[in-house]
Amino acid sequence: MTDVVKNIYTFANILSAANTDCVQQWDRHSVFNALKWANYCMKVEEETRNKTFRDDLDRQIQSMTILLKPVSLLQLSIDKLSDASLVLSKSLSQNPDTPADVLATLADSVGDTIQNVKNIEQNKVELSDRLYQFVGEDVSFMEQSHQSQAEYIMHRLVTLQRACVSSQHRYDKFLKRVLNELQKYRNGWTVIMYMFLTDVTNEEDYDVITGIKTNMLHVVSSMARDFDCGIWRCDCLLICKLSTIDDSFCDMYVDHLLSWAVDMVPVYGLFNSGDIYRWRHKEEQLNIRYSYTELQTHLIHIFHSFRTLKMKVEQTFNELSKQTFFNVYKDLLKDCDEVMTG
Repeated sequence: MTDVVKNIYTFANILSAANTDCVQQWDRHSVFNALKWANYCMKVEEETRNKTFRDDLDRQIQSMTILLKPVSLLQLSIDKLSDASLVLSKSLSQNPDTPADVLATLADSVGDTIQNVKNIEQNKVELSDRLYQFVGEDVSFMEQSHQSQAEYIMHRLVTLQRACVSSQHRYDKFLKRVLNELQKYRNGWTVIMYMFLTDVTNEEDYDVITGIKTNMLHVVSSMARDFDCGIWRCDCLLICKLSTIDDSFCDMYVDHLLSWAVDMVPVYGLFNSGDIYRWRHKEEQLNIRYSYTELQTHLIHIFHSFRTLKMKVEQTFNELSKQTFFNVYKDLLKDCDEVMTG
């Protein structure tokens, strides 16, 4: 049994690599080797049907995902091994990094098994848009909403958590690797935010999902200390929603807003609006993302729709506005009030 598990793990790593730019180093011999392992797995699936140890083998296969390098949310099971060759072919055929000679070798070897081989070279996809590869799904995964993507990923994390009950420390390390990988993708942070906001539809999953979210927050907290962390570039409504359900994240958000305000400096001149000064971020490269107007937008959303968060932010900004005659806090509160009452 041990050798069988090791051999299936070898195929799992090959399959994981087939979803990444590692495939750029493949040649025809790599394809033959990958197909050899795929055929081995198909044989294992066939020969273990109706065997008493099949369920135990399935659990071990499902838990392999947390060990894969590079990190992946690839979904494997004993039943899925029956289509190992097809799964491999599909991964290679929809990977824009797959070399033409590898695709040609694949087509010669498996024939009609793959449908997306032709035109793959004409359909290059930016690396930051390839979340579907990391998740182990096909390109259509990217057509789903960010919320649906987040729900699927949480479902995978719950499934893997249940499969790794005896290796909590290993799972926690895996979760950290998953979050580090997710934030590299376009809209990855938005997906992470929706993961935090995912509802528990099955009471049996409540403790598991709560534990996952707690561990996620621990990982994200260390990243969010960076002022320009991608999480602060998410839609402010998402940030506000998470702040209302988690006190520690709320504190982080308020600290971020304060840091943002502290870094505002006045720029003097005669502007078309008639103003003699304006506020801008002290660092030129950050002023586009972290402008005075954008900060004001965050505050307006908070004051308009999130009462508890409003009380905390308003109290803090009011206290700071009274420390000097001229400061950004006073202007922010005044401008927000004019927008909301005007």
